Amino acid sequence: MNDLPKSVTWRGQHYSFRTLGTLPRAPEAEDAWAVWHGREFIGTLPYVPGETSREFELRSAGWFRGLIG
Repeated sequence: MNDLPKSVTWRGQHYSFRTLGTLPRAPEAEDAWAVWHGREFIGTLPYVPGETSREFELRSAGWFRGLIG
């Protein structure tokens, strides 16, 4: 899994993504991204193998629409 942090700007707000496996106490949970807004954890986004950066941005935008509206 590509565990490099990612970031997306949605509606003018910056969000960062880190794989759960890169976070302390979660080495077994590498199949999802932890989503952060500033220092606030707001949820998880499933990891999709082989996804391009553009596909990730589009999928995360859909995730934000469903979560935040």
